[in-house]
Amino acid sequence: MVRINLFVKYLACYILIVISSIFILNTFGVSRIRQGVIGDRVSSMRKEAEDISDNYIKNYYSGDMSIESVRKSLKVIDSFAKIRIMIVSADGYVISDTRGVLSTVGSNRNKLPEKFLEEDYYVGSFPGVADEDFAAVVYPIDMD
Repeated sequence: MVRINLFVKYLACYILIVISSIFILNTFGVSRIRQGVIGDRVSSMRKEAEDISDNYIKNYYSGDMSIESVRKSLKVIDSFAKIRIMIVSADGYVISDTRGVLSTVGSNRNKLPEKFLEEDYYVGSFPGVADEDFAAVVYPIDMD
């Protein structure tokens, strides 16, 4: 009788430790994994943005490429890398969008919220741009 009682107590403690360990790992582990995945994605997107800026946008502003050539090239990158690319002016107006959703000229739909351009990257959602959470990298194009 005493052995069974002791066994039940040990078993209850063991089960409690296992359940609390799983809860702690699930709570903190998933968050850390998510942050790591987002960090890796943002890093690769930042490299893509740098390449796009150096190879396409600066060539457009220097007169070596037309805006249509830039748009076609960016759409090819979008289709292969599955990265939506927007060229946005400093005041938040969308100049070009590879998905074409925000390229309506003369309406408020083509202006991004100011908080979008305040950081190096953004993770979240924007109604009208994307209803699901997404990661976006803001990369400035420095020209004279």
